[in-house]
Amino acid sequence: MPKRQIYSNNYYLFGLAAAVVYVLTIIIGGELWPGYTIYQAISELTLPTSPHRVPIIFSLVLFNILLLIHGIVIGKNLSHNRWFSFSSAVYAMTAVAGLLMASFPMDAPHTVFTSSGFIHRWMATNAIVGTVIIVFSSTIAFYQLKELRPLARLSLLFGIAVALTALGVWISALRLSLAFGSFQKSSLGLFMIWLGWTSLELRRRSSMLR
Repeated sequence: MPKRQIYSNNYYLFGLAAAVVYVLTIIIGGELWPGYTIYQAISELTLPTSPHRVPIIFSLVLFNILLLIHGIVIGKNLSHNRWFSFSSAVYAMTAVAGLLMASFPMDAPHTVFTSSGFIHRWMATNAIVGTVIIVFSSTIAFYQLKELRPLARLSLLFGIAVALTALGVWISALRLSLAFGSFQKSSLGLFMIWLGWTSLELRRRSSMLR
């Protein structure tokens, strides 16, 4: 058992809280902006033209902080498995990329390319790749621990779905396709479902892992 384990089962719920905050932010933010569609990038909700830009940025920052804490909890509690330790590091990388996105806004569609927009796109790419890595590395960790092995199969299916939709994000971005936003929302939406589900399962099974 790790010497610096965080004992409260409820700490795993930071992951569930992160998923709920993200999903509600995107749904409510999109609904409050007349004319915003599923085909638009999520980051467009943080543009100066967005009617609720400040609270949306605040919510996304909160999401990334919660995601970072969830990764730390996993790293502390499950460090005896190297794949969970690896996942913890990728959680941190993904959260930091998300926080940097808030500091470097994207370029508005059909505007001049800027260094801020480049950094935003690079961080967005890192974040979405991070979600794919998190799911697959966690799946390996689930399989290696007898107490969590029942989670591995469904987690693998989630990983494949997240990876395929993330590939759709990349292809549609290169081809400047209108499908970009829908692929992005699908990929991140699947990750949030996985994150909420695994957070609840880790909380429920944590007593068996001590």
